[in-house]
Amino acid sequence: MKTKSSITLACLLLGILVSSCHQNGNKTSAAKADSTHTYNYIKEIHISNPQLALNICDTMEANGEMKQFYIDHLRSAIYHNGLKMKRLSHYYGLRAVGDKRFETVDPESYLFCLRLMAEQDYKDSRYLSAMNLARQCVDKARKYGFPDTENKMQHLIGRCNVMIGNKEAGYKMMNEACVKALDIFKDKPDLYSADDIVFGYGTMLEMMFEQGHPKDALPCIGEMERRLDMVEKSGLVPEDILDMRQCAIYALIMKIYDATGNVKMGQLYCDKAANTKMAKSNTGDAFFTFHYLATRQYGKLLAVTKKMRKVFQNTSDTISNDYANKVLIKELEAYDAMGNDRKAKQIAMEIITLKDSLEKRSQDNDLLQLSKMYETQEKERLLVEQDRKLARQSFGLWAAVVLLAIAFAFIALMIYYNRKINKRSKAAVGTISRLVEQQNELSKLRPDGIADGDTDKFVGEMCFRKAISMLEDKDEMEVEEIARACGYKDGKTFVKQFESQYGLTPQEYRRWSKMTKKENNDASEMKTSFIRNMSHEIRTPLNQISGFVQLLTDPNINLEGSQKQELNNIIIEQTDHMMKMLNDLIEISEYEGSEDKLDVAEVSVNDIFAAVSETRPKASAEVTLEYCMTSASESVTTNLEAVVRIMGCLVDNAIKNTTSGSIKVEYAKSGGKAVLSVTDTGRGIPADKAEKIFERFYKIDEFVPGVGLGLTLSRAIAAKIDATVSLDTSYSGGARFLVALYGKKD
Repeated sequence: MKTKSSITLACLLLGILVSSCHQNGNKTSAAKADSTHTYNYIKEIHISNPQLALNICDTMEANGEMKQFYIDHLRSAIYHNGLKMKRLSHYYGLRAVGDKRFETVDPESYLFCLRLMAEQDYKDSRYLSAMNLARQCVDKARKYGFPDTENKMQHLIGRCNVMIGNKEAGYKMMNEACVKALDIFKDKPDLYSADDIVFGYGTMLEMMFEQGHPKDALPCIGEMERRLDMVEKSGLVPEDILDMRQCAIYALIMKIYDATGNVKMGQLYCDKAANTKMAKSNTGDAFFTFHYLATRQYGKLLAVTKKMRKVFQNTSDTISNDYANKVLIKELEAYDAMGNDRKAKQIAMEIITLKDSLEKRSQDNDLLQLSKMYETQEKERLLVEQDRKLARQSFGLWAAVVLLAIAFAFIALMIYYNRKINKRSKAAVGTISRLVEQQNELSKLRPDGIADGDTDKFVGEMCFRKAISMLEDKDEMEVEEIARACGYKDGKTFVKQFESQYGLTPQEYRRWSKMTKKENNDASEMKTSFIRNMSHEIRTPLNQISGFVQLLTDPNINLEGSQKQELNNIIIEQTDHMMKMLNDLIEISEYEGSEDKLDVAEVSVNDIFAAVSETRPKASAEVTLEYCMTSASESVTTNLEAVVRIMGCLVDNAIKNTTSGSIKVEYAKSGGKAVLSVTDTGRGIPADKAEKIFERFYKIDEFVPGVGLGLTLSRAIAAKIDATVSLDTSYSGGARFLVALYGKKD
């Protein structure tokens, strides 16, 4: 019977295998017959017809016609250029570059994918992430010999440095990249290198203008025009692209002169920009709105925005950031400068409504992208499961036989050992029962039933215990007095018995008892302080919430819409404040209540800084917050999530206590350990409070926001990764906290 079942199962498996091979053969044949299933064809249509390109990618993936990293790379480009879905583009880009084969098989496409993700992160204001990707791209471009890509990424790193506050180094790096672009153009003159010498330099001037330093851009205008003239004479750039670049550059120079007060030169370059074909197009008027506002030509400005309104209504989406920035904001600035408050308020309400619509659209788009990402992951899981299914079926029969044999052997052993254990258990239960009966008899301690010799021993034991009790309670009595009071012949006899039984002298025991009582008193005081602080920290926001809720719900009080919104914001803020405090307390208790250590691994220092930067709040405008990035090879042995949480607490503390100056987050090696530091120029901490500040709810200044749990939490987490958190008392310019990482201890 078993043999017949085995033959039937084997035949079934063979049939499944033949059917699978036949289907795969049909898919391969069909794919070969379709000439559209090529990498170049998908690149050709990925902007004009992105949905068709995605459908072809799905079919090729299902048929196994192209390597997976190429499929992911194409999807990243489609979602970025064709469908404008950034989250999905970034997701598939990470999948592509995460495949080690991609770099080896096609370095050029690999670099393009890295560059695409770096530039996208920069546009989304994730500057540290963009910098890390750009540095990785620079290293790979240098390795594979792509100097133009290397130079563009150096330029991007410079822009990132400017945006995170390292302006001097950033502008220097951008200028070096612009000089290198000229050398590349001279060695290999073509459309891309020619356009790059203008685009890169123009971007640097535009950043100076947008960062509020137009005067720094004035000395660079001559070089900008020289580069533009060089490109024009080369004849390498098509006329329409050159015209677009000329219009944008002249308009930028116009803005720089207008911003520095040189209206005459601004008008000169306004006229130059107006002579280009781009300026005469439907969207060209947008270049001159800044000049009209700076020169108080409000009528012209409003005429331009009115024309642009019609263009957007006829050809574009009016629910867009371009419409808000190029039309509505310019109209608001014009009406505000003209003193027309009614129209200014009307435009402001239109902007607010538009921003709400944009936020709703963005949320819907994010949900759509997340669902597609989940759908992709689920599809991959099903494919993997399908690949494994045939192998499991062919292996299942033999595995079942082996498992049955093991099960029978295990059951036989269990029966054998169960019998032996039962015999031993019966004997152990009998012994325990007898011991319990004897213990019950001894615990009664009734002298009437004890022999003479046993009674003396009992009395001696009671005297000894009475003496121990007096040692704890009678601090004023000497050991000799206590011994005689408890029936001992002299103090030496009691001391000898005490030392033989406890291994320490009565005086040492008395000191230890005092210390124990003090620790208990300290614990009680800490508990009282904790309850007092908690009740205060919770009562204050609860009082505010209760009061404002009564105001909002009282039918006798009429509040305006703005007042209601303000009260709602305060209620939400106080609720978030209580939730954060309670979450911190729970987290501290979890760390302090567990003895388990967290797992550690090699972690890049730059990854730590990037994660802290993305999760922490920004500093105020008067404070410079700088993350001093290291080389890509610098790493430490720690737990990434734990050390990011610690550094986040320290950065939060620095932001709260620094009203002007700077905050620096740095990495260094000292004495064989890695040290992360957060240094600020704030109010500072007295040296005698260096340990007090790590206690729960302790704050040097009660008027500073917060409940005083951040430093306590940072030290609790540090204990789980064999790290230390301390205040550098030698630093006097503010406060500096040090996080020493020792790695995993044996």
